[in-house]
Amino acid sequence: MSHEQQEYTILGRAWIAPAGTHSRFGNANNYTANSKVSCDVHVTALSAADGKPVDPTMTKVQAELPNWLRYVLYSAGNTDELSELLPSRIEVNVAIGVHTRRCVTIDVEAVTAELLPYRDAAVDEWKHSEAALAGLRNVLAAPKMGFKALKGLKGGLRELVTDVKSIGDSGPAAGGAGPKSSYKPEEVESIRRHAVILGLRYQSRPNEYAQGRAAAVQAMPMYVQMLTTGAIHPDDFEVELMRHLTAGALTQQEADEYHRQAFPQASPPPPPPPPPTQ
Repeated sequence: MSHEQQEYTILGRAWIAPAGTHSRFGNANNYTANSKVSCDVHVTALSAADGKPVDPTMTKVQAELPNWLRYVLYSAGNTDELSELLPSRIEVNVAIGVHTRRCVTIDVEAVTAELLPYRDAAVDEWKHSEAALAGLRNVLAAPKMGFKALKGLKGGLRELVTDVKSIGDSGPAAGGAGPKSSYKPEEVESIRRHAVILGLRYQSRPNEYAQGRAAAVQAMPMYVQMLTTGAIHPDDFEVELMRHLTAGALTQQEADEYHRQAFPQASPPPPPPPPPTQ
């Protein structure tokens, strides 16, 4: 039994939230994959060694993590390229507060040993994205594409500007084609997972919940209007509604009402009036 943050703790297990591990000071100490950085890690207690219930509220703890391990904890359960090579869910040994029943610290040494088989994949991702020489390494990795990419940069920038300008366009496109869906399936799944994480945060942060709910109540009528006027694709409306409902910013009853307003033709007709009395 140890003493941590003025509270005695016992051994427990916790779930690492996808996309919930971040360096506290940006891209710091990025010279080697094993260099340790100070991180915030979002975890949810699952069990404690004494068998008593634990508080399932998501908790932010601090830990000194090697760069490669930070990448593993961030990507596992996410939808980026590295996540395809990792477990969909990571559970780790933690210290559970005897009184609060929440996570206090994670056992970095134990989780490092557990996840060592995924180190090579994480190191490769880190080298090409955040390492000190990432830019040079990427250029050397694709010498045949380098000059071609530079020659086509001006045209690429022009296309990008056009795409950005078109984001706010409303109504059907030229030629009568309606608006296209803004999301790929993997992006929708990423939005759903982040909404789950946001919902867990709302449980312990009433101020954030109030802001999220206010944003949802304000946004959804506008989405209803944009859909009914043909400014957005129906899938975009469904994604926005799903995001707020999954995070808990809207109740199921409220979501059903917004859906009815957006798709009145899909709603069942009102019951017929009662027959006149004789």
